[in-house]
Amino acid sequence: MESITTSQRGLMVLGVVLFLIGAGAGFGVGFGVYHDQTKTVTRAGTPTSARRTLTPAQTQSRNQLLSCMADHGVKWPSVPAGPQIGKPPPGVSQAKYNAAFGACFRTPKAGTSATTSP
Repeated sequence: MESITTSQRGLMVLGVVLFLIGAGAGFGVGFGVYHDQTKTVTRAGTPTSARRTLTPAQTQSRNQLLSCMADHGVKWPSVPAGPQIGKPPPGVSQAKYNAAFGACFRTPKAGTSATTSP
């Protein structure tokens, strides 16, 4: 086996150092490698924990659904983040939740008709 000369060792060290500096700078800027593709990672903007705001129509529909569900015996506890409508509240069986959700979802909203047009 041949020995590595000092100049070859210096070039290898320089190459490794340049690679590490380039990789650190690239990932620091926001480039990531994911499953055989490179994409830019965006970090600016709103944090992922921020809630999106509902439009007035969405808020009204959500409130009507919650009111109807409460009329069918399904009530969520008051929490700052709002109820998680996608799953039954504590103490309510899945069957009771499904029945109330089905009844309220099929109920036409005020001012709309039960039939749809193409």
